[in-house]
Amino acid sequence: MRLNLPELIFAVTNHCNHSCKMCYYHDALDRDMEELEANEIERISLSLGDIKQLLISGGEPFLREDLAQICEIFWRNNHLRHLFIPTNGSVQEKILSGILRITEQLQNVSLSIMLSLEGLEKQHDDIHDAQGAFQQVVETVKELNLLRFHLLKQRKQMFALHLNTVVTAINIDAVLPLMKFVKQKLWVDLHTFSPMRGSGRDTDHTPPSGDKFEQLVKQAQPYFLHYLSQKYIGQLNPQKALNILNRRYQIWINVLNGGSLPVPCSAGQSIGVLEPNGDVRLCEMKPLVGNVRKNDYDFGKVWWGKKADEMRMSITNCSCTHACFLNASSRFQLASHCPPTNSPPHVSAS
Repeated sequence: MRLNLPELIFAVTNHCNHSCKMCYYHDALDRDMEELEANEIERISLSLGDIKQLLISGGEPFLREDLAQICEIFWRNNHLRHLFIPTNGSVQEKILSGILRITEQLQNVSLSIMLSLEGLEKQHDDIHDAQGAFQQVVETVKELNLLRFHLLKQRKQMFALHLNTVVTAINIDAVLPLMKFVKQKLWVDLHTFSPMRGSGRDTDHTPPSGDKFEQLVKQAQPYFLHYLSQKYIGQLNPQKALNILNRRYQIWINVLNGGSLPVPCSAGQSIGVLEPNGDVRLCEMKPLVGNVRKNDYDFGKVWWGKKADEMRMSITNCSCTHACFLNASSRFQLASHCPPTNSPPHVSAS
């Protein structure tokens, strides 16, 4: 019997060419690790039932040459409906060719690409510890829009293009100038921001205070409404879409002020995590519960194992700012309306 898991976060690689100072995953990056190969991923996929949404993670996902093949496996075996891929925008040729292959191979799948941008040029390059990183994002956004134009002209499958800024106590005052630059200079479907989660590589980078984050959200309202009012964004009324987005921000504000989530977290219920070497977590912020390689590539054997059940019982009263799990929990617990991945209110942090 195949396991039905509505949402899966799959970190396809732990390799990254940036060293972001706010990255919660920094301890695992570039460690010696035998990544799952395509034939192994096929077996794992066959142990799963329908997956409504696949959230690719990393590392830098586009460093995997077979990323499109991996996505096609889940589309073919698991009736995939939504696919979300974040990127730092640095490997432009790999990004463009990968997205083109995905749009050609995965029919009737809602695809969202999200690039990270943490500040204007000097600050972004410093936070990512990568010279020229800002300009690479700018150029990649332009090339992706050119690709979208050609796909539209040929009446082929399109994809949504988002930007997200991870906000810390260091860069919070730079977010509005960045949003102004993006609105004036770049063409994206949505530019959002999210608070840093976990502990970063640089201890100076910490989550912003709830008060400052709330002030930023209020000041960003005209920018949000600008994107949500664009005709190609989706079917929701702009004000209704803004209300949905603001509910997410209010949850973040409450958590940053020391509160807990308004609903129980559905980690281990409707969403889980698969790591590059086959390790499984119920939540990216929780310990491992097993490895699919050691369980005949049967995800369900790990998911319903003793360690997973013990971990499941411990996930209560969480105070997490992880966007993917907030999305999943809201849908799972409240059955609230949530647009498909290419609609603006549904965004994830990089």
